[in-house]
Amino acid sequence: VVGLVMCLSVLYHRLFIGHSFQIYRFTAIAIRGEVSHMSELGTHPAEHHGIAEFGVAARSCPVRVRVDKVVEDGPTYTVHYAHEVWMDGFWYVSSNHTPTLDPLRFRAEGSNDGKHWMTVGASGWKDLRALGMRHTDDIYWTSERRNHLQLLQIGGWTKDIFVHVLLWQTPIPCLLAVLISAIRAMNRRLNSVAGLAAGTLGTFFGWFVMAFFEWDVGGWKAGLLQLLSSSFFLAVGLTIIYRQQHLFVVIIIFNVFVIAVRIFFFTIVMSSNVPVDGPLGMMLLILFMAALAGVIRLNILYRSRHVVERDKQHYDTIWARIMAGNREDLKRLEDLTRDFKGEGDARHYYHPLVVSGRSQLPFHNKTLVPIRDIDQIYAQATCLHPILRSKVQGWASESDGMFAGLDGSFVRWREAELNPHVRATIKWGQIKKEARAIEKVIRCYGEDVSRLVDVCRQTIVFETVGALAACFEAIASDQHTELIRVKNRMSEGFDGRASAGFRNVSMNLRVRDDDAKSFGVDTHVCEVQLVLLDFAKLQKSEGHKRYVHFRNVRGE
Repeated sequence: VVGLVMCLSVLYHRLFIGHSFQIYRFTAIAIRGEVSHMSELGTHPAEHHGIAEFGVAARSCPVRVRVDKVVEDGPTYTVHYAHEVWMDGFWYVSSNHTPTLDPLRFRAEGSNDGKHWMTVGASGWKDLRALGMRHTDDIYWTSERRNHLQLLQIGGWTKDIFVHVLLWQTPIPCLLAVLISAIRAMNRRLNSVAGLAAGTLGTFFGWFVMAFFEWDVGGWKAGLLQLLSSSFFLAVGLTIIYRQQHLFVVIIIFNVFVIAVRIFFFTIVMSSNVPVDGPLGMMLLILFMAALAGVIRLNILYRSRHVVERDKQHYDTIWARIMAGNREDLKRLEDLTRDFKGEGDARHYYHPLVVSGRSQLPFHNKTLVPIRDIDQIYAQATCLHPILRSKVQGWASESDGMFAGLDGSFVRWREAELNPHVRATIKWGQIKKEARAIEKVIRCYGEDVSRLVDVCRQTIVFETVGALAACFEAIASDQHTELIRVKNRMSEGFDGRASAGFRNVSMNLRVRDDDAKSFGVDTHVCEVQLVLLDFAKLQKSEGHKRYVHFRNVRGE
């Protein structure tokens, strides 16, 4: 991606970067001369320009327009055009003199008044990533053929620039990305962003090393500017590793920072024009793409909120009515859940298999290992599912709870407990679908499957807040249950916009009874939701489908 962006920057440079002046001049600095060793080439000062003709070029072709006059004065050859001429290169024709008088070091300049000149080309160029393309007085091998036209592009030949990009800019991040990907293939603990992070940090490393070369070639200003510019890739790479949710903001902030620094350096420190090619062009392109992505994202989020806005209004109306008539019960629920608001150790573990004699049984030693395989989580959830269902039946019996029915109604458990026909109409919570589980692991948990703690789940419904609080108290006091984490969405401080207005009490717990231990699933974390009847009725309608769309757009 970095190589592609830089190639696009070069393409922009080749298509749109140029100059427009009315007067152009060619100045010879050193000639070939009579030499006895290659090291002496280009060391003889030029007393004459040594060319037969000079002009400007556009799109790799000589520009043939009317010339008012030509002035030859020692090492300079000046062309006055009838009007301003746009150019992105220049050409000259070798003279009929001996090749020893050919210019090897030279410079092309442009002006509109003949007093203030700007360098538009030279015999050499260097690609200083911090300062952009810079003309130098390096040797250009003028052909020894007589009356031979030679054309030079601004900043060197396109093929040379692309070779520079492909040989020096692209391999550093690509090789590191391949290395990290290979390591990831041997170690499953590395998630899928490792390659992207390696590529970005590899680009930072490349720019960082290049800063020292530019310090030597272009001076301390070029080196310091390159170091500051490389901070963008360092910030993005670290954000990918540690704070992916803030990546978009970091890209915008550091992009603006680098652009501002470059503009300050060129306008204030160096008192020159700001080149829009090279790194600045790449940063502007990245900023434009990030801004465009941000606008599209905001538009999608706005439309998704609009989809669930009517449901949220219904939920808010229900919540306002509940708050008005259940202040004491809500306060009691808040007090009960306060001690469980922390994240806790809400992860899946398993007991390593211990071999003892001829038997291989999961003895309960003290060593617990986090689960790394989603299949193992589903195996545990399948074993725990009937055990959890038995537990929620007991809690519902103590607190007058209800369960959803197959026909969309809600069945009171105290009535269904003694009536097999009524019990058969209950729609029990099912194990989480595999597609949604994988989706959530990737979106929310960075591919850490041990944090997926709602594969095995059940929901209990209540008519009153008091009954809901009584059920929570029964769960918290159950000696065979370890309550790990509680999300009290029925707290006055909860922001209903995060859940499109829906409210419940969601808890993660482990079942520690003998049945769970016998199957080795006493470390499996499951989810139990406590929901008020009014919320459950609205959720059972088309509202849940709209919420799923809202959740998917938010990437949750």
